[in-house]
Amino acid sequence: LSQTLEVSEHSIWQEFIKVETEADGTQTAAESLRDSASGLHNSAAYAKPRKQELEEKLLGMLLLHPQKLALIEIGHLEPFAFSHEKATEAYAYITRRQGLLGSPDLLVSDTAYHDHLKFKTEVFLEGISDIDKELKICFNEFLRESIKEKLGTLSQKIITAEREQNQETLSGLMQEFQTLSNKFHSL
Repeated sequence: LSQTLEVSEHSIWQEFIKVETEADGTQTAAESLRDSASGLHNSAAYAKPRKQELEEKLLGMLLLHPQKLALIEIGHLEPFAFSHEKATEAYAYITRRQGLLGSPDLLVSDTAYHDHLKFKTEVFLEGISDIDKELKICFNEFLRESIKEKLGTLSQKIITAEREQNQETLSGLMQEFQTLSNKFHSL
């Protein structure tokens, strides 16, 4: 494209970024495409979102120490989706292995992903003496990030309901927003 237009590739990427810049600060499709083309996603310049980092630490700790699942309030995780399918499957694997949800006979394991999480977690936990405390902190912070994400989605739905002047929907959304806000502040 840059040769056809006789414009530098850098200029094209800058224009894509200007057009697709998102208000919430997440990486746009153009930035992601540019970074993957330039190999930046493999460098230190690429950082996972905080929620995903917390999620991986939490899952890694539970894979290493499944008996510690009792330390967290498992019911709080259900309404919040993990960032990707492998994480959701890892969570299902952990809970089934402990016999909490579903049959242990249905265990499906992505060994490579689990090993990756366990390795990262072992490195992370190397200097930490109180794993129980760290698990609880990680769990609470993961919940906070999940709730913030949900509150952002609800805010957009509330704005839409206000524009459409749909009082019934607006009332329900406001109630849900209030409930989540209270939960967020209680953590």
